[in-house]
Amino acid sequence: MRRPGYKASGWEGVGSVLSRSVNPVEDDAGGSAALLEFHWNLVVGPALAEVSKVEKLESGVLHVGLSQSDWRGPLESLKAKILADLNARLEVRKRVEEIRFHVPGRPTHRRRPQARP
Repeated sequence: MRRPGYKASGWEGVGSVLSRSVNPVEDDAGGSAALLEFHWNLVVGPALAEVSKVEKLESGVLHVGLSQSDWRGPLESLKAKILADLNARLEVRKRVEEIRFHVPGRPTHRRRPQARP
């Protein structure tokens, strides 16, 4: 609940302060998705937030970098809960439909073996 004179006092809303306070992440619309990263950290908790980093939101797919590939399994098992909790916190226009985890510097998919002549 806002107090009378809220805007006249020069105070800002929490959303505007947070969006300037967290590292910006670009979404597919080119806007700042800093609040997405903020909510990610709240949803996954401090231990998982320390080993994961939101990289981008593109066409409803949230790309998350991991410090080590060992974290992929535990995060994959929590994916449905993370999606539900994250979407409950986000605006409708930034809905996350899928999460893809990867370790930076490693291919995101396995190469198929090539046929030998």
